[in-house]
Amino acid sequence: MNKDTLRFDDDFFQSTSSAASSISGLGIREPTYNLSHYPKFALECIRYDLSDEASAALANAILSDIGYSTSSYDIIDAQKMMREKNRAGVESTNIINEFDFRCLGMDGKINKNSLVLERVDGYQRCILKPVEHITFTNESGGHRGRYIEHCDVEEKKNKGENEAHHAFNLLKKYNATDKIEAILVDNTAKNTGRLNGLHPNLERLLQRPIHLITCMLHINELPLRHLFVELDGKSKTPGKYSGPIGKAIENSVWNDEPVTFKSISVSQDFVNLNSSDKKDLSNDQKLLYLYCLAISSGEVPDDVKGKKPGPVFHARWLTTAIRVMILYTRTNNPSPELMLLTEFIVKSYTFFWFRIRQLDNFTKAPQILHEMVHILNDFPDVVKDIVVPVIKRNSFCLYSDNFLASLLFSTVREHRQKAVDVIIDCRRSPKQPGEKLRNGASFVQTVRTQALPKIDFGAATWTELISLQDNDMFEPPCSKKLSEQELFNLIDDPIDPPNYPIHSQSVERGVALTTKVVKRAASLEKRNNLAQSTVRARQRRGSFFTKKSYTFE
Repeated sequence: MNKDTLRFDDDFFQSTSSAASSISGLGIREPTYNLSHYPKFALECIRYDLSDEASAALANAILSDIGYSTSSYDIIDAQKMMREKNRAGVESTNIINEFDFRCLGMDGKINKNSLVLERVDGYQRCILKPVEHITFTNESGGHRGRYIEHCDVEEKKNKGENEAHHAFNLLKKYNATDKIEAILVDNTAKNTGRLNGLHPNLERLLQRPIHLITCMLHINELPLRHLFVELDGKSKTPGKYSGPIGKAIENSVWNDEPVTFKSISVSQDFVNLNSSDKKDLSNDQKLLYLYCLAISSGEVPDDVKGKKPGPVFHARWLTTAIRVMILYTRTNNPSPELMLLTEFIVKSYTFFWFRIRQLDNFTKAPQILHEMVHILNDFPDVVKDIVVPVIKRNSFCLYSDNFLASLLFSTVREHRQKAVDVIIDCRRSPKQPGEKLRNGASFVQTVRTQALPKIDFGAATWTELISLQDNDMFEPPCSKKLSEQELFNLIDDPIDPPNYPIHSQSVERGVALTTKVVKRAASLEKRNNLAQSTVRARQRRGSFFTKKSYTFE
């Protein structure tokens, strides 16, 4: 009886038909060897973390059920599945050669349960131990947000310099040292430090400037952290709070019935999410949006009341914000501290969380920062005294090269004219090389010296946040490839900005993937193959809950 079958060959995912009722009759194997390939099945097994033995058992069971496994030569053993997974991993890593590499995202994390191979009692054994890993993602071009690889990091005193060397080695590996124009990192000192941070160290290795893009979601989170500590007290452990608000939100407050509460209006510019937008959000992100709307309307809808937020953890302030809003809607006569904290979450934190996601380009950062500054006028001085210093310390989007890039790619002609004038002046009157700065007992020659500019908190527009005359100006690295004539043409004929992101959520997803694979393999190469295969499997087929939602390649 003729049956349609799938044939998997070395070209990966090639389908055909055969008049065989057994794998033995596919015509692609020796009489005693199963030479068939199962790339899709291997990817799914990697995606769901199935062992080689379990993968082989499932494959044999389904092939037997549908009548394709009729002889012992058709049996798939664990070794066969291991080879299929390795094949899928190698195929999946080939896509890295297509990456743009103009913007590199990176972040480090110490994973407590990393599988490593060590000699114990004279024998080589796989053990679990804490190891720090750096995860790299591609943040530009058609594969923006894609996982590249991760590396193990040895303990050193200067973390910024150490991570810069790892990033430089990655760029050399993929012949991208001449392509890189920007790095995307979080706002920690090891990344942004003026002398010993990752950014200046990587510039020294490249011998040229690159953009420093810091995560605006992180900048949006920092004021909430400091305000919470000021109003409710410091925490003692990563998952515990010491104040009355913090202790209350640790309970299951969502199970209580909402009370009558005072509504807190949100800005008219608050993003309006449609059903397709919500599909891209996690459950907690949807709940943040829904509770913001509920508090703005003065009533919690029935379909929102019993929804459970994520756990309390100091690395996830989004869930803390949700729990504070839930507590507010369940509290009669809330304290002034709870009122003020909820108002800040609704009007500032939640508004800008979605605003940042909406304006997802690094050239929009000064505009968002100006909106953050402007909205402070709605709050009392106690909030301003906490938030203003935080903004000053983290305004890296106002570095002269980033600020000029925002002007250069603005939709307003006047802004582009101003940027071109300054860039032409930078080219015709180049700055001296960076100064020599003391680093311990020695001196380090910097590529350039940038300091956080003075911010005008009374600026009417974002273009007035800093003075172009009172700060050293550096040309944006992303405009260096443009000739003077192309710059002048850009004044009247604007072009799209480089598609570098404004936040590092894709980097965080990469870190989560690294955390997953380091528990499964000791070999760095195998771990990276597992990570790339997982990404490929997710892109090949999304989640499905019905037969209609399943997609075929």
